This record gives sequence, structure tokens and C-alpha cells, in this order.
Amino acid sequence: HTSFFVKSSIFLFVLMTFGEMSQRCYCWAATAALIWMLLTSSWIGMSNDDCIAVIAGLLLVRGLPIIVKRLLTIAATYPLALSFKYVKWII
Repeated sequence: HTSFFVKSSIFLFVLMTFGEMSQRCYCWAATAALIWMLLTSSWIGMSNDDCIAVIAGLLLVRGLPIIVKRLLTIAATYPLALSFKYVKWII
């Protein structure tokens, strides 16, 4: 399952940033690195596979509102773009 979580994390990361590497993106990358170090330490002792699953879950929680906002934006503007060439003659 690790390869699925890695691919999902990369896909969510690309959808969340769309090439825009803001400070928030760097903060989330640093948070993921800290979670990785904490969870794989001898104090907690999780395996690498479990740690990747946890980070992918956190990325999904963070990325879901962003993805929903983008989908709503597309759903709201795409029909307008299709009908604009006809509506402009009416207006």
C-alpha cells in the first residue's frame, strides 16, 4: 500500500499547489518531515509504511477543502464560459 500512498500524496500536493510554492507549502513540508522523524523514532516506533500512511492522511485532510473549492469554481464558471458567446448578443 505504500506506493499508493506515495502516489496519492504527490497527486494531492500537485493539486494543492499547482506550481505555486508558497510559504504555507514549505511549512507543510517541514511538518511532514517532523512527523516522519517523530513517528519513526524509537519513542513511538512506527514503521516507514505506517508513517507514509499517516502523512498521506494529513495531506488529504489539508487538501480536501482546497480541492472542493477548485471544483466548485470550475463548476460555477464553466457553464458561463460555454454560454457567453450566445448571451453577449442578448445583452
